[in-house]
Amino acid sequence: MKQEIQPVFSQCNEPLSIKYIVLDCPLYVNSRSILNKPSSMKEALGEHNSHLIHIP
Repeated sequence: MKQEIQPVFSQCNEPLSIKYIVLDCPLYVNSRSILNKPSSMKEALGEHNSHLIHIP
């Protein structure tokens, strides 16, 4: 089985993942404050926040 290299988020030089972007990336601190600073993916993307999430 071939092991693939995990992509790196170029702006932060951290392993790229949805979890990193949503919960940890310093570039999105303001976005997290809109979501009431979630501590988990479930909290960030839960129904109670669905009206706050806008995808262009």
